[in-house]
Amino acid sequence: MKKTLSVLLALLLTAALTPFPHAEAEKADAPKKRYTVLALEAAKEVNFTVNGEIIYTASSALPYVKEAALRFLDGLKASQDENCVSLLAYYETAYYSAFTDRLDEVGAQIDKLFELGSRRNIPKALDRAWDLLKAVPDEEAEKSIVLVTTGMTNDGYTGEAPYDETTPGGEWSDSVSHVYLYEYANGAIYEADKIKNSGVTIYTVGIFQPMEGIPDTAKGVASLFRRTTADIASSSETFFAVEDPGALKETLADVAQAIGGARPEPAFLPGDVDFDGGITAADARLALRRSVGLENYEEGSPAFLACDVDFSGGVTAADARLILRASVGLEDPKTWIG
Repeated sequence: MKKTLSVLLALLLTAALTPFPHAEAEKADAPKKRYTVLALEAAKEVNFTVNGEIIYTASSALPYVKEAALRFLDGLKASQDENCVSLLAYYETAYYSAFTDRLDEVGAQIDKLFELGSRRNIPKALDRAWDLLKAVPDEEAEKSIVLVTTGMTNDGYTGEAPYDETTPGGEWSDSVSHVYLYEYANGAIYEADKIKNSGVTIYTVGIFQPMEGIPDTAKGVASLFRRTTADIASSSETFFAVEDPGALKETLADVAQAIGGARPEPAFLPGDVDFDGGITAADARLALRRSVGLENYEEGSPAFLACDVDFSGGVTAADARLILRASVGLEDPKTWIG
């Protein structure tokens, strides 16, 4: 009898300590809380000089960045989880807002951004982003930084590794401080490593189009910017390279999805190649230029898909003709969508 009671008691204790399956499911389905610092490069164009002569001017990326950042917020809004975002804009210094889950307010802040100085201080941006995340009291919350950058850094802290004068682009220095650019890049890597070691995930979105036309003699510095952007990221899976500005919106939608958001509806209309919200003769011209190889819209990119209105898998003069007809009301774009 005592043995039977002992067995029953053991079974009852086991049952009491074993969680019910539906309780585990409810816990798994509970909304997650995330804190993300959205760090955007807000610097002006920058000149590259050799012996005092300007050989290239890299334009500001901010016009592309603002539109794409709103797309990123759309992805977070579509999530069932609780997302809090702090907007950080950087140039030679960094300005930021407090974390909020009111993402429309963050969008309004993005709309107000404008180009600031011509210097770019990635180490400062990362340092400020980390300060924001360290102040979050919820230790269980997921924390991340999304750095949208050209990879240029010509201000801030310096470091001794991992780059040196033998690194491609290592011979370039800042014309004001006379510090080698690789030293500033080392400072950025140093800050990034501290952050990553703390458990924070860093996503980098590299906008490389502004350096696309740099002369061959200066290609090394462009590769330094690209390498810096890749090395700041937590891994190759959190590094996103953008060659075509038209693809930036969808890239940031990808980042939002990777963080834990949901993918919003496509941000482009077939035929609207320049993404201005309408279909005009300018769109037809861009499609025609792509059909003969004068525009480099990568296959599968939003701009490419906007050109391919007949869904043939390629861009031809027939697509340009359809877009032109739509621009004057002779074609209904709705029939392209189905």
